[in-house]
Amino acid sequence: MKRGCLKSKSAQISIFIILAVVVLIIIGIFFYIKSSFNIENFNKFRLNNVEKSIVDCVEQTSFEALDVIGVQGGYYNKSDKAYELNRTFVPYYYYEGEYFMPSKEDIEKELGFYVDDNLNECLDRIDIESFELFYEVPKSFVLIKEDDVNFKVDMQIEVVKDSEQSVFELKEFPVNIKSKLKDILEVVDYYIYFHKQNPARYCVNCLGELAEEKELYVDIVAVDDNSEFFIVSDDLTSEEVYSFEFLNKYTGEEVDVVNLVGGENNLPESPVGVEG
Repeated sequence: MKRGCLKSKSAQISIFIILAVVVLIIIGIFFYIKSSFNIENFNKFRLNNVEKSIVDCVEQTSFEALDVIGVQGGYYNKSDKAYELNRTFVPYYYYEGEYFMPSKEDIEKELGFYVDDNLNECLDRIDIESFELFYEVPKSFVLIKEDDVNFKVDMQIEVVKDSEQSVFELKEFPVNIKSKLKDILEVVDYYIYFHKQNPARYCVNCLGELAEEKELYVDIVAVDDNSEFFIVSDDLTSEEVYSFEFLNKYTGEEVDVVNLVGGENNLPESPVGVEG
């Protein structure tokens, strides 16, 4: 009888041990799955941060492009006729009988050139642990629209982490920046157009009136007897004032129409807008 009791107790102990082992295995599996899930979520979170940083770079570089071509009168690359100022320049739109104002399409290309040349510098600064980015030179397409400027970058970025990789297509994430650049170009185009039609005259008053209609501001500074520096600015679209600058150099023989007798009657009837 005593031996039988011993066998029964031994069997019970074995069952308890087996149950304990099973419970430990189940707990281990549970924590492993939970840990794997957390790691997966964490990696996904970090990948999303990488992608957000990439899009932020496109947006930041696009804003910079707008600022630069504003200060440089629609140009990123130096224009044929310009006044140099240290590391920047201001283009002449009229220079003693010649005209150099770029078209809207040319300005769109200049905006794209800036993004192409400077985007990678921003991407190089993205530093998120365990992730590597591989990319080539971007190709940007820009449209100056009624109330904004659209930037689309054709560029494939490979995001690599350990042995895993994903491909990020930048063209699927266009950047739209609110801007009155088209209105600014229409105002300036009108001024230059009038001068082309009347080579012996120019119309500063026309520039101011049309700018006021479009809620823009115009400042004109005499550089010397025959040169004037123009700043067309917008302080409504963004937190900071946006300025578009250019120069005109006259021969000295041109006359402002408002200084003529009955000058107001010489003003053109309607402005010429920028197409597109």
